[in-house]
Amino acid sequence: MRENAPDKFAIIVMDGMSEFDWHVLRESFAGIAYEQGAAFATVPTVTSISRQCLLSGKMPSQLEKPWSQSKEKAEFAYCCQSLGVGDEQIFYGRDYDVEVPKGVECAVIIVLDVDERVHGQCGGRAGMYQDMRLLAQSGKLAELVRRLARRGFDVFISADRGNTPAVGQGRVTKTGVETETRSKRMIVLKDFGDADALLRERDLIEFPGSYLDKGCRYFICQSGESFDNPGASVMSHGGISINEVIVPFITVRAQV
Repeated sequence: MRENAPDKFAIIVMDGMSEFDWHVLRESFAGIAYEQGAAFATVPTVTSISRQCLLSGKMPSQLEKPWSQSKEKAEFAYCCQSLGVGDEQIFYGRDYDVEVPKGVECAVIIVLDVDERVHGQCGGRAGMYQDMRLLAQSGKLAELVRRLARRGFDVFISADRGNTPAVGQGRVTKTGVETETRSKRMIVLKDFGDADALLRERDLIEFPGSYLDKGCRYFICQSGESFDNPGASVMSHGGISINEVIVPFITVRAQV
């Protein structure tokens, strides 16, 4: 077996889960022994980039389609194959009820519950707390972890990026944005003239993007701000705040 690697592992990616969210969700982990750590998400903290980088072990510039999730499953498979794992031993699935086939050694399970609550959130951080309490009370995540650990998997729980409260400063339109994302805290511009005009109009952070396509420019909102309707209170992501960039990394060892 691969040096310093478990015989079997499963990664549960709780899309959009912040440290705040995990501290509520972990209330359902009574009786489950786990090690708690943290990891850094890839900036910009949008799903297409940060989740693909998490599953592939690549930098954004190395991804075939960094702004689309269409190659995500293939990128995970390539990563596992580079560790010497055969195709039939690799599994990519979604949601809590998924069944991992026998013979699988490397599995990833994507769960969208947290992200869906982020983008549908009307109650800010307090609303997220209540939603995470309900999710914890359902016991779905804890039961998935128990099921995988009983089957001999080391289980790793993490997130592609977190989320943060923000207030809309106005939408940006007709700028040539090329991203497939619901994030409203960053934009990508291909027209450098539009970019200079936007910098004059808005108080934005230009992200250098040293590991991104040099043919574009990347802009991130200031802390607590987003490209939503003026005055709208939202939960969002895409930026460089601690809540977006630092995510939980939880380890549950296999039950053997």
